[in-house]
Amino acid sequence: MTQPISITLTDGNVIAMSTTMHKEFNKESLDWVIDETLKSGKEISKSVGENWFPCGFVNLHTDGRSELVKFIKKHGEQDSFYLRYKNIDISKDDFRGGYSVYFRYPATNATEQQSLNFKDPLYQVFQKYLALLNINTSKESRMD
Repeated sequence: MTQPISITLTDGNVIAMSTTMHKEFNKESLDWVIDETLKSGKEISKSVGENWFPCGFVNLHTDGRSELVKFIKKHGEQDSFYLRYKNIDISKDDFRGGYSVYFRYPATNATEQQSLNFKDPLYQVFQKYLALLNINTSKESRMD
């Protein structure tokens, strides 16, 4: 049975959501977000094709007290710069406060590595799924 969902977008960012589909935040639900974002990435890649221009970067921003940050701090692994849990990286945003959140999609071509035509919709999907776990984020993008 399909559950009702209403999402309000502005400039690509989820600003309000009302739904009965919210899930409790835990390891299983975060793994579900990762799996669903990966599946969506395959569909987005097919629709974008080889259109790698314009190049750029996209990330989400969240409060340092969010359940996502707390979880990754507890269960993630530190690499040289990021704190990582599976396909999700976080890094402290010293300028704005809070944390930058990155989704590491296993790119198979230049479009998936560089294209805003791929990354922007991927991060919109990622943001939508995090919102279902009551994780509030804003999306940031910049052309290279």
